Amino acid sequence: MTPFKSYRHPLLTFSRLKALRETQRQSSSLDINQSSLVSSDLINKVKQLKTTGVPIVHHHGYVCDLPINHRFAMKKFHGVMRYLRMDNVISSKQIIKPDPVTEDIVKTVHTDDYVDKFFNGKTSVDEQRLTGFVWSEGIVSRCRLETGGTILASRLALERGVACSTGGGTHHAFPSYGSGYCLINDMAITAAQLIKEETIQKVLIVDLDVHQGDGTAFMFEDCKDIFTFSMHCDKNFPFKKQQSDIDVALDDRLEDKEYMEILQSQLPWILDSFRPDLVIYDAGVDPHIKDELGKLNLSDQGLFDRDKYVIDLALGKGIPVATVIGGGYQKDVDALSLRHTIVHRAATKFFAMSFIMKLGRCEFYIDYFPNFDVDVIVIVKQYLTNVHKISTLLKLPAIFHIFIIVGLMQFTTYKIKKKCGLIENNWYVTEKVKPAVIRETLITVLHSYTVNPVLPELITCLNYKIIKT
Repeated sequence: MTPFKSYRHPLLTFSRLKALRETQRQSSSLDINQSSLVSSDLINKVKQLKTTGVPIVHHHGYVCDLPINHRFAMKKFHGVMRYLRMDNVISSKQIIKPDPVTEDIVKTVHTDDYVDKFFNGKTSVDEQRLTGFVWSEGIVSRCRLETGGTILASRLALERGVACSTGGGTHHAFPSYGSGYCLINDMAITAAQLIKEETIQKVLIVDLDVHQGDGTAFMFEDCKDIFTFSMHCDKNFPFKKQQSDIDVALDDRLEDKEYMEILQSQLPWILDSFRPDLVIYDAGVDPHIKDELGKLNLSDQGLFDRDKYVIDLALGKGIPVATVIGGGYQKDVDALSLRHTIVHRAATKFFAMSFIMKLGRCEFYIDYFPNFDVDVIVIVKQYLTNVHKISTLLKLPAIFHIFIIVGLMQFTTYKIKKKCGLIENNWYVTEKVKPAVIRETLITVLHSYTVNPVLPELITCLNYKIIKT
């Protein structure tokens, strides 16, 4: 196996980080302003982001009118954003709106005839029945914005490491027709467009929706630059499967542990052998035990562990990740919307990468950058051994300060839960927590590992806004 450092993504190399630091010294604008890989329109959009948090791509136009009692829970897209904001997972400054995708870009994977019929309302009744939607101008607008959102999330991921859309995952759309609530294939369009414009060379589509991404598999069956990996329920829609590059057909009622074992046996070697420049991740929640069309038995925590693993593994190898929410079907739209936010919560756990890129003042941290499973406490003890004054401590490399934050995320989740009595699952905080409460708990927890008296003063002095776990 080729060593990691020989194929780290060029955007995340040490030279790139040095360039970012130089840019920061010369301008107060965001890091991506000097990138040759993005358009001026994208730069103008990303200037809206005044935070180091995960970029969240969302548009109110992801929702359009449907008949009452329609099986597709259209309002879940608004619900996803509502829960992300209500639970303080993201701030309003992290939200960025996409533009609708153009006809020409859609034609990178769809036929000219189908694009013309879909955009202009010429699809037949039978063609509409196959998609599950009656054609309307609203449904066209929604699909164009959703696909534009996946493209934008992917561009942002290339610049920021990870980015999430609140929609996307329409993997059943074929080149010449739509199917299964999917009218145009946002992930396929994004992958093909980025390669066409030579932004990147290879894309891995990781599809963990409970249904096989048959449209995506068909489109890229003979494409060497786009690799399709699908883990899906075998005895579920679509009943005529296509051939992905790697298909893993799962038995009904598979549970968390068995699911993770299978995923862990497949994804690492796919990443190592294909070496993509970008992962587009379909984090469908329909493998959940309560999903009405799923047939698998994953729990909320199982979905979180799955999403966390995919994002962590890719970022650990220097590969950017763009996420889409995929499928999910439940009459309780609130419960479904909340479940769809799991991937966004998982992504926030690993956005410390961007924080490190912005605050880093030393060069040794690149050795820790690919893997967030470092023993933070060992490093903390190493630097605190002979430090007894806050002035000395503040002169330490900024990476040490970052390790405190990463340490909170990795080592204190359980203790914070127990002390504050707030949550039942690692992935979801059920009520708002005051930063002071978390900070005090952090001090207590870290004191259980080291009793250096200046540590509380350091935390108070830095006054970081702790990311809620």
